[in-house]
Amino acid sequence: MKYITAYYTNLGIDLNDLDHPISKLIHEHPSKTHVQQQSIKLQLKSLGLALMDIREYSKSVYKKYAGRIKKTKNESIYGHIFEIMQCAHFIQMSKNSNLAFKFGDANKEEPDLIFNNFGFEITSSRFSDDSQNFDPSGKLFYAFRKKNGKAYIGNRTALLIDITNVSQRAFGRPVSMSLQQFAETICGESKFGAIVFLSEWINSNTLDVTLKVSEHIFSNDCDPELKSMILSLFFRDDNTKGCNMFLSDIK
Repeated sequence: MKYITAYYTNLGIDLNDLDHPISKLIHEHPSKTHVQQQSIKLQLKSLGLALMDIREYSKSVYKKYAGRIKKTKNESIYGHIFEIMQCAHFIQMSKNSNLAFKFGDANKEEPDLIFNNFGFEITSSRFSDDSQNFDPSGKLFYAFRKKNGKAYIGNRTALLIDITNVSQRAFGRPVSMSLQQFAETICGESKFGAIVFLSEWINSNTLDVTLKVSEHIFSNDCDPELKSMILSLFFRDDNTKGCNMFLSDIK
């Protein structure tokens, strides 16, 4: 853990500032159970490795992401972390497959990430730590509509939504609609070619951390190549919803 702590200190995070989510995680680490400690270490290590991969690819993109992580002290940091992990994943995929990748330019109205000329918008839906609301539908509608309103969205663009937190907070509680019902509700409204809802899962026995596809949508006019890419990136079996993409695949 000392190497992880040193890394985030060098990143410029004040580890004495317990308002910062990463600093808070590091300080809480000793008081957690063994499984929780391993989860925290793996998450922090994975983020650090992802940032290093991005730095190797582009120092300017790295500086943008590192700056976001350093400055963000609320729940929106998890959206940045999710985007960083996906960015590192696509960089690795581009190296392995010799396909083009670039970081989108918001000033040019481009998607967050562009892989093989297809756009990927990245977002995370999350309750604040002190929220008493456990119904995810409102949060999901907000996350979806914020991205769906972008002018450049179309059938060659996919939306990836991290729903780990809202899934955990809603688990075992009554909700106004299921994730499947939510997906069906937004089908007619969506301008995206594809939407993928991803959740992080931890195996308490092996301590493997996976990103699991909780639900997905393909529009009727989704570009066939984008659909094939989504299935290849996020499914072990092209026809089986809910297969895992291991974090070890995302360096």
